[in-house]
Amino acid sequence: MPDPIPSPAPRLAEIPAPVFADERATLYLGDTVELLPLLPEASIDALVTDPPYGLSFNGQAWDDASGFRESLPHIDMTGMSAPEVFETWCTAWAAGALHALKPGAYVAAFGGARTWHRMVRGIENAGFEIRDQIAWLHTTGMPKSLDLSHTIDKHHGMQRADRVVQATDHDGVLGATRTVLSKGTPVTEDATRWEGWGTALRPAFEPIIIARKPPEGSVVRNVLSHGVGGLNIDGAGFADGRSEVVKVNGASGSQAAGS
Repeated sequence: MPDPIPSPAPRLAEIPAPVFADERATLYLGDTVELLPLLPEASIDALVTDPPYGLSFNGQAWDDASGFRESLPHIDMTGMSAPEVFETWCTAWAAGALHALKPGAYVAAFGGARTWHRMVRGIENAGFEIRDQIAWLHTTGMPKSLDLSHTIDKHHGMQRADRVVQATDHDGVLGATRTVLSKGTPVTEDATRWEGWGTALRPAFEPIIIARKPPEGSVVRNVLSHGVGGLNIDGAGFADGRSEVVKVNGASGSQAAGS
């Protein structure tokens, strides 16, 4: 089982020079597990982050257990499953966030439908209160389903002459990609029987976890003292008064950190 609260162990002695800075933003390049503990304690108003989901996306190490282990060399993960490694990594970055955020500050963290529960456990293990969840609905998710019909044809050693697949000739931001332009015509009887079947739904939503660093004293005292601890419900409403998206930053001039 994963260590419930792996303590941050920054391998840097001090925060590095920013790769970009102006009057509105400061950008650092590095491993969030290293960088967050180096930020001044209780200096950040909110954390809005879209971290790796632990899905081994497109074979990329940054989204795989191997990359998470590399990020946490100080933790013995012998015997841990890949989901447990991911949960431990989430606990580590969340522990750094707990250090950097002001009391009562909120975290809004995007997760994947298959693994968000591990991220929630990690954030909670680090000391945050899980407050809510927002569902980001979309229609642009990349399918992760196995085409059973085509796979059955391959299993029987048959190739579809009219199948068309487009592959990138170079790695993009998310690595090399392949797009099936035409599934082709099933060759075998078994493949014909299973045409149209797969193993996963097309992703149509991503959960956004809303968590809060425990406030100091009452929420009212915390808000008055630190300028954070509440959600701007009215400021995020639509014209008819509905409030379906919230702002999690605190007072004006607030800072935000992303991992």
